[in-house]
Amino acid sequence: MLSKTYVQACLDGDANIFDLDDYIDYWHDNDTGVTLREFLGLTPYEYQEWGKNSDSIFRDILRCRDRKSTRLNS
Repeated sequence: MLSKTYVQACLDGDANIFDLDDYIDYWHDNDTGVTLREFLGLTPYEYQEWGKNSDSIFRDILRCRDRKSTRLNS
């Protein structure tokens, strides 16, 4: 089982943008007990935007999350 959400794994350097399909496949093939949104680590707003804009939105989500994390840890 994957121990982190997709977003957290990307921020930690354990996954990259190309691993998204693998995470989605894992969610479909396993009983994770959470929604896809939760499994990927998205907020409701981010999940909604992903539905509208496709996978390209993940670059923006990760960039914003990384900047926020950097500011909080300064």
